[in-house]
Amino acid sequence: MGLIKWFIRPYEISIKEMNYLSSRKSETGQKEEKRRINQLLYFNIMLMAVYSLFFLGSIVYIILAFVISWEGVLALVITLPMMLITRRVQENRYLKRRDAFIKNDPNLIE
Repeated sequence: MGLIKWFIRPYEISIKEMNYLSSRKSETGQKEEKRRINQLLYFNIMLMAVYSLFFLGSIVYIILAFVISWEGVLALVITLPMMLITRRVQENRYLKRRDAFIKNDPNLIE
C-alpha cells in the first residue's frame, strides 16, 4: 500500500495545487498575478504529463519483462529515477517557491 501511495502522491499534490491556484486566481484582481497563476497551472499540467509518461513507461516495461525477457526491467533504471526527480522537484522546489513566484517577491521563498 505504501508503494501505491508513493506513486500517487504527485497526483494528489497537483490536484490540491490546481484547486488552490484556481481559487486564488478568482480572489486576486491584479492582472500580473493572474498571469503568473496561469503559468503555474500550466506548469502543474506539464509536470503531471511528464510524471505520467514515466509512470506508464514503467508499467509497460514491467509487462514487457514478463512477455519478452528480464532485460525489459532495465528500463526501470531510467524511469524510476526520473519519477523520483520529478517528485522531488514538485515537493522541494515548486511548493517552496510558488507564492514567491506569484507575488514576484524572492523574500517569500520558504
